[in-house]
Order: sequence, then structure tokens, then C-alpha cells
Amino acid sequence: MATTDELRPLRFLGLEFRLERRRDRPTYHAYLFATFISLVCALLSWGLHSWFGVSNGFLVFLLGVAVTAVIYGTGPSIWASCVSTALLAYFFMPPIFSFAVSDIQHVFTLLVMATIGVVISTLATQVIHQTEAAQRNAIRFEALYRLSRELADLAGSEHLARAAVKHIQSVVGGTATVLFPDPRRDFRPVPAAPLATGFRAREWVAARTAFDAREPVGLGTHTMPGVLAKFLPLKLAHEPLGVLAAQPPEGCHDFTDEQTQMLEMLTAQLTGALERDRLSHRVQTVQSEVESERMRAALLSSVSHDLRTPLAVVAGASSSMLDDTVQLTPEARRRLCGTIYDNANRLARIVDNLLNMTRIESGIFKVSKQAHVLEEVVGSTLRNLSDHRRASNVQVRLSADLPLVPMDDVLFQQVLFNLLDNAQKYSPADSVVEFTAAVEADRLRVEVADRGAGLRIGDEQRVFEKFYRGPGEAQRTPGSGLGLTICRAIIAAHGGTIVAENRSGGGAVFRLWLPLYAATSDHFAAAECLTTATSVLESPS
Repeated sequence: MATTDELRPLRFLGLEFRLERRRDRPTYHAYLFATFISLVCALLSWGLHSWFGVSNGFLVFLLGVAVTAVIYGTGPSIWASCVSTALLAYFFMPPIFSFAVSDIQHVFTLLVMATIGVVISTLATQVIHQTEAAQRNAIRFEALYRLSRELADLAGSEHLARAAVKHIQSVVGGTATVLFPDPRRDFRPVPAAPLATGFRAREWVAARTAFDAREPVGLGTHTMPGVLAKFLPLKLAHEPLGVLAAQPPEGCHDFTDEQTQMLEMLTAQLTGALERDRLSHRVQTVQSEVESERMRAALLSSVSHDLRTPLAVVAGASSSMLDDTVQLTPEARRRLCGTIYDNANRLARIVDNLLNMTRIESGIFKVSKQAHVLEEVVGSTLRNLSDHRRASNVQVRLSADLPLVPMDDVLFQQVLFNLLDNAQKYSPADSVVEFTAAVEADRLRVEVADRGAGLRIGDEQRVFEKFYRGPGEAQRTPGSGLGLTICRAIIAAHGGTIVAENRSGGGAVFRLWLPLYAATSDHFAAAECLTTATSVLESPS
């Protein structure tokens, strides 16, 4: 049989195809086969001659020509046409067993036979070539589609490079790796394939040349064709991203035209995915910068008034006390001292909230949980309320069977303080704030309920956002909009949850749950704490 240059088997839709490239000059095996098939057709025609006549023998010979064309192409099939014409003249045209033809009609038949044979050979060969081209295109498009679909679901240059290399090695064959430059202008292979470990100095020079010149280098090119691999730059309009290094399958000295074309198409696909990933990172960076600027502006606008107001009150009260021309009664002096004390505490709370928010967002926020008695934590919180007259309006109901609660008592006191202070600020002066704690399954449930104006519909989640305050609250009630955000972050760091909702009959209730386990000291890493807090802040309760 005629020899062929076989390419590596390609897999397409679960099937395996072996593409072949016929030689322009088939070997003698092809012509022997053409001669043999013509003789077989002659024998069949001789056996059918007595029943069907010469015309059907003519068709048998044409069938042999078509079979030869399908298997070996144009040259051998034309040879089969010529041999078939000669056999038809020798065995079937009178005088039999002679190439002399007595009738001019028989000469015309032989000429038609030879012409039709050549036409069949040419058409059959064209059909075969078109079929093979269609198969190759289908395989190529399927490979590109599968690669593009996988790249669309990935992020990060290393993950994209690994996916592309896997497809290249599966479709084209051989081995491949992607070389990314580092700040020292060295190349880092991804993945770390044996191909890269076998590179010598000249291979690395070829990779650098392909990267700098943005042109293919190595096998099959005019630049450094003696290296082990083919280097294709991952180039953009302004700068290269890396280099794809590919080595032919074992036993092959170079890539075929078909493999080279497929390599270039897959390389272009990888380049587009890398550019998309890089642009995505840039967009995220810009969005983070914009968000930081927005938060900075919101912080300044939110806390500037809250910081200036207590400072102005403290300065005014203290200046009145220091003014010798102002005669103050002991009661008035006591009120001024109380005003200074209250506003100093308010200022300290604002600063503490800002510092805690900074710690949470910077990732250095840590929780050290130990077993504590809830009654002591609640009592300490009530003592810290700045307005003792308002603190007396807090009605505390604690379940009798409360166990030791694993918590960071300092941080949890801040949660309770923020919730109680928030409930008092938004409630009438003579109303009662209800504080309830009980065990619910394996969790501690704490509720802080008031009889204020309640929450607007849709604000149940928004009240925990940074700097969020309801319409008109900034003018009516002092505050920075950080207290509830910090509460939710601290509760999330403890492994609990907190929600807000309206009460029946008016007012709002803030309800939180803490897990009742791990009563020993348990330290949370800053990054883990920040991740948990952020996920709770962003997800609905």
C-alpha cells in the first residue's frame, strides 16, 4: 500500500480521527494496487460477460477506478483507468486477445472509458480532500470552542496557561509550556513541564528573542531553527505577555502545517484570555480605588460634624468654668462638668468606632474568646452607659439557666453598648428598652428591643452598612453610622449572626445569636475574621 505521512490521532466529540497527508508522488505500492484492482475487475467482467454484455463490464472497471481514487488519490486512479481501458480492449473488444480494434465504435467506447476514468479519479480525489478538510476544520473549531469555554470560566494567568497547555498537548500533540517573564526578566514556566527543565542556554535565548521581537522563533522558522522547541509570543498591540513553547510529538522533527496552524490559533485564544484577565484585574483595582475614595469622602463628611460638635461643647463648657468673670453656682458647675464628661465619652466612642472599623478593614482584627458570665458583661455594659438616667430605663431579663458563654468580653460589651445606646437614642425619653437573653438550642439568643419609630421598610439590612443612616437621622440624632456595622462584624467574628426587624406595636428589635461551644481560649486569625465578617455584612440574614 502507498505510504502516508500520518499526523497524531485527533479526538473529536469522543471519536478519534487519524488525519493523513498523501504524498504528491505515491510509491510503487499504490500503482501495484491499481493494477491489481484492474485485473480483479477484468475477472469479474469476464465472469459476467455472458449474462450482461460488455456495457456492464465497462461499469465494473469504472468501479475499480473509483475505489483506487478513494484510497490512493489521483495518480494511481488514472493509472487504473489506463490499465482498465487496455484490459477492456484486450479481453472484450473484438478481435479478442488483441489490442487491435476492428470497429470504430469500439474505439470511441475506449476513449469514453478512459475519459470517464480520469474524471472519476479527479472528482473522487477532490471529494476526499474536501472531506478531510471539513474534518480538520470541525476538529479545529471544536478544539477552539472547548478551550474558549474553559478559559471563560477561569481567572488568573497560571490557571489560564495550564488549561491552554492541556488542550494544546491533547489536540496538537507533543509537550508545551507557557513562559511568563518576571521582574528580573527571567522566564517562569507554567506549568513546570519537563520541556522547560530540558532547555539549554540557547532555548532560553530563543524564548527571549521571541518575546522581544514578538515573532515566532525556533522549529519551522528562519530564526534559530535548531533549538528543541517552537516559541510563539503571546503578543498584544502594546506589549507581550509571555511565550508559548511547544515541542513536536516524539519521533517528529517539526510540526506539520496543520499542527502549526492549530498552535497559532490556540495561542491567539490564550492571548485573548490573558488580556481579558489582566483588564479584569485593572478594573477591580480601579473600582477599589474609587470605593476607597468614596469611603474616605463619606467618612470625612460623616464624622466631621460628629467630632466638631462634642469638641465645641467641651471647649465652651470648660471655657465657662475657667472664666473668672462668670459666677457659677455649684449646681451649674456640676452640670457643666457632666456636659464635659458626656461629650468626652461621646467623642471617645466615635474615635473607638473609627479605630475598630480601621482594624476590621485592614485585617488585624482579632477575637480572643474565653468563657464569661453574661450577667457580669451586661452589668459592666450598663455601668458604661454615659447617661445613668437613661441606663435606669433598660429592663433586663436574663434566663436562669444561662451557661458560660465563649466570647471576647471587651468586644461583646461594645456590641451591647452600641445596641443599647442606639435603642435609647431613637426612643422617647420615658420609654423602656428591653434587654433579653436566653438559650436557644446550642446558641445564646440576645434581644434589644425599643419602642421608637422603628425601621423603614427595606432598611432591615441596610442599617448594618457603613455610614448608612435613615433620612433625617443625621439632622435629628448624632452619630456616625458605624455602630451597627461594627456590631455585625464583631458578632460575625464570634461565629454568630445578627438581624434587625420591626416590633409589633411599634419600635425595632435587634436580635443576635452566639454559639455556645469552645469555652476555652480560641484565637481567630485576622484574615479569617475579616472574611467571615465581610461575608455576613454582604449576605442577607
